[in-house]
Amino acid sequence: MWLWITWAVLGSLLFFSQVDAQNCRKVKANVQGVTKQDIQISSTPVTVLMANTTRCAAIIYNNSANDIRCSDVTNDGPPTASSGFVVGGFKWLGMDLEGQGQWQCIRAGANDSIVSIVEALP
Repeated sequence: MWLWITWAVLGSLLFFSQVDAQNCRKVKANVQGVTKQDIQISSTPVTVLMANTTRCAAIIYNNSANDIRCSDVTNDGPPTASSGFVVGGFKWLGMDLEGQGQWQCIRAGANDSIVSIVEALP
């Protein structure tokens, strides 16, 4: 019985995730960057994603060895060098609908970082 319930739940999740995936067919990279280049993260918060309620998913990739901190400004306020979600060097933060807010990042140490952003849109 439990096996049947487990498969039914997994099947439902796969069905609903496929429905969402069909609606989300465009990908944009580094929209906030200068001429769509990677975004430099320094000692003041930098907007890496503007708020967008139609965004299906987003990835913030720390394209450097230096840690950064990122936060949803809409819900948590801007990040600081000691607050926000840590994204380690050469690591990424993947988000589904929670990525719809305005996201900012700041460096967590003494050295600047570079991030690459990709967002999925309908």
